[in-house]
Amino acid sequence: MLWEIWGGHKAGFFWQGVTLGAGLCFAQWKRHGVSELLAVELTIASLSAFIGGYLHLLSCFAYVEMDAAKVKVGYPGRLLLKPLRTFHLVLAPMLVGGLAVTTMLDIWLAFVLKPLGFLPAYDLCWISAVLLSFFWWMQALAWGLPLVRFRSFVMVAAALIHLTVGVMPQLPFSISPAWQWGTLGALLVSAVSFAWIGLNLMRQGRGDGPSRISALWSGLRFARARTSRKKFRSAFAAQFWLEWQRQGGLLPGLSGGMALVGFPFLFFVGFKWVGVDAPPPEVVLILMLIGPLLLSGMLGAALAKFDRLDSTRELPGYISVRPMTNGGLVMAKLAMALASSALTLLLSVAGFCLCQALAGKGTLLSKAGLVTPFGPVSYMTGCAPALLLLIIMTWKNLLAGIGSGLTGRLWIANLFGAWRGAAGMGFCALVLAAKLYEDFREALLHWLTAILIVCLAAKIGVSIAAFAWGLRRNAITARAIGWMAGGWTVCGIFVAGYAGHVCNALNQPGLRIWVTLGAFLILPLADLAIAPLALAWNRHR
Repeated sequence: MLWEIWGGHKAGFFWQGVTLGAGLCFAQWKRHGVSELLAVELTIASLSAFIGGYLHLLSCFAYVEMDAAKVKVGYPGRLLLKPLRTFHLVLAPMLVGGLAVTTMLDIWLAFVLKPLGFLPAYDLCWISAVLLSFFWWMQALAWGLPLVRFRSFVMVAAALIHLTVGVMPQLPFSISPAWQWGTLGALLVSAVSFAWIGLNLMRQGRGDGPSRISALWSGLRFARARTSRKKFRSAFAAQFWLEWQRQGGLLPGLSGGMALVGFPFLFFVGFKWVGVDAPPPEVVLILMLIGPLLLSGMLGAALAKFDRLDSTRELPGYISVRPMTNGGLVMAKLAMALASSALTLLLSVAGFCLCQALAGKGTLLSKAGLVTPFGPVSYMTGCAPALLLLIIMTWKNLLAGIGSGLTGRLWIANLFGAWRGAAGMGFCALVLAAKLYEDFREALLHWLTAILIVCLAAKIGVSIAAFAWGLRRNAITARAIGWMAGGWTVCGIFVAGYAGHVCNALNQPGLRIWVTLGAFLILPLADLAIAPLALAWNRHR
């Protein structure tokens, strides 16, 4: 069992060591004294490396199989055939995974985040134990509730419970250490018990999944699906409904759950109980709106799949025989991503208003008179373009890599991911060099307009060639090309116009040509043009 973890993630563990070494170097670099700007960049880079490495460790040691052909999300079925007791199958992943995750967390906290000023005021042993319990409960819920649709809400509830337990030492009223550790011990024991019961039922062949709750839930859903039939006006409407059922609610559920449940709970528990002043409304609003952008970037790779739980990357048979062109299937994904982005941002705004109401400071609408003399209606109308801009950027992040993902080839997706990582690191290095070296900055600013024009021309040229090839192969229709190119043009004009307005407001009119070209560059067009061809390659393998 341990060899499977090592054999399947050798490259990932290598990069774990590289990121940890980089974090140690950044911490030592900052300790020996650097400029304030460089210190901020080093801190952001180290924190990003820590978050990425921690999430990778969770995915490696979770012992969760995501395969639509076998079990939705649950314990790997092949491990149940090993000549081991069920209790051993439960304890081995929990103990080894928990030890690896907590050890790496302690190393990062003690040797990287502490010198950078990120070490919390809590006891390190207490933090490790709480995170260990949370990790075990995530494993237990994934194994015991693989087919239950409301499993995400149960996981959010478990996260809130562990958040409450984690802040116990900081509560204004005293709780004895015996009660604190007793509560945490009960959580640890109950997680192991829940996982053991679920795997025991699965090994006995009872139900369609590891728990009877999952079997009951799947039976109720099947009975409801037989009695309620949906009629669609077109194949596109049916495909859009299918895409939404598969992946549409993922981003709104995660981001909206944090906005409507996580952040209000933090305001009610973390600030009022502990006695800490709540942050200003502007900071809360920024956190609420940045969350969907980060989550959409993390979930972008899953959008290319027609079933996000299918790890084989092969196209499902019912998609291959659908009476739709490849362009139509791609357009359904684009429409679903746009609807998901809009719903996510609306839930984030609603969560922000709820947080401000709980904090007792009101919403930003109370400051409308300071911005415009026409009242809240004019204030909300002025905020609408900014919200629309965030929706477009979230939609853009969801579509990142859709062309490489639709090929169904893992090596192409990995190659695209490596290229994105290299491009991001190169851009950061370019910005850092421009800030440190004045001669390089002047040369870069002199040639920046020409560089952006060449990049935009290359992007348009690749898109035209892909569209023409798709028309010749009947992979896309002229109508779909019109929607893609027209949508890219309209969104680019809007982003460029909004960015130009911001430049004028900041008295920087010379930046308008750069932000205009950059607006058309960051929006996806070549990916959308290549996507139908990639899907055709996967569809006719």
